[in-house]
Amino acid sequence: MIEELRELVVFAINDKTPKNKIVIIDKVTAKEAELIKLKTDLEVKGYQHIIDKSAINHTLKHHGKAEQEKLRGQIAVTQDDFLLIPEIFKTDNIIFTGKSRQGRDCILYQAEFDNVYYYIEEIRDGNKHLAMQSMYKRKRRSANSFFNW
Repeated sequence: MIEELRELVVFAINDKTPKNKIVIIDKVTAKEAELIKLKTDLEVKGYQHIIDKSAINHTLKHHGKAEQEKLRGQIAVTQDDFLLIPEIFKTDNIIFTGKSRQGRDCILYQAEFDNVYYYIEEIRDGNKHLAMQSMYKRKRRSANSFFNW
C-alpha cells in the first residue's frame, strides 16, 4: 500500500490532465467506526479511507512551498510526508470535527513524528469514503520552547 501511495504522489505531480486517480488506504473497521462515532458523533461504518490526485495537488499547492509555509509558522509538505498518512488517521489522533466549504463533515487528525502533522478527511457519504482533503505540518516543539528561560 505504501508503494501505491508513492505511485499516486508521482502521478499527481506529473500528470497534468484532469484524469483523477484514487488509492484506497484502508477500510474503516467496525472498532474504528465505533470510536469515530463516540468521538465525533459521525457514522462511518462501512466506509474506506481514500486519497486522490486532487487532494495531493491541493496539499502541495497550498502547503508545499517552504517560503509560504514559513510565513504561516509551518513547514512545507514533501512527497515523503504522504507516506505517513496511514499512521496519521488513527482514531486516537482525532482532535476536531467541522464542516468543509461545501458543507461536508470533516475530521481533523493530529499526529507527532519528527514534526506535528495535521490531516483533514472529508466524509463523502455517497461513496462511503473518508477522503483526504488536505494536510499540513509544523515543527515539533520541545517542552523548553514554551518557557522563555
